[in-house]
Amino acid sequence: MKNRSGFTLIEVMVASACMVGALSLLLVFSLTLYRSWKDTASTMHTSLSLYAALSAVRRDLERAPRDLSQWYTHNPHEIAWPVAHSSRGLRLGLVDGRLERFEGTFDAKSHQWHTRSVSVLAQDIKDFTTTIYREQGAIEVVLTTSNGTKEKALIALGSGDFS
Repeated sequence: MKNRSGFTLIEVMVASACMVGALSLLLVFSLTLYRSWKDTASTMHTSLSLYAALSAVRRDLERAPRDLSQWYTHNPHEIAWPVAHSSRGLRLGLVDGRLERFEGTFDAKSHQWHTRSVSVLAQDIKDFTTTIYREQGAIEVVLTTSNGTKEKALIALGSGDFS
């Protein structure tokens, strides 16, 4: 009997099993890396959205009256104030998981908004809380998303005088 060079069936099966094992490990590693990347990207997107919303809130509050007696409302979950030199007002509040910015005419007697426009500043918001520090003339704004991401800012209120 002659010796033939080549591979036996067992050698091919062992090589195939090693190849399948190596590819399985590579697939598991790739999936783990992808999930990690996806979670990081989602968290980063949420943080950027909150940062953009806080920037818009900061811009509005820096123009708000410093004298809180001029404000329409200032409770922990909703704030509203008049816009300088006009009959218009601004309101920030949480509506159905969205931080919304209302701008329009506010009737102080009936506490109703008329001719308003609404802008969505952020979505998937679980909580919008404000704390007013009268002595410092500042307000702390805290936004919390439905997945628990939290951003906060301490914002100095505007000049306050409309005269």
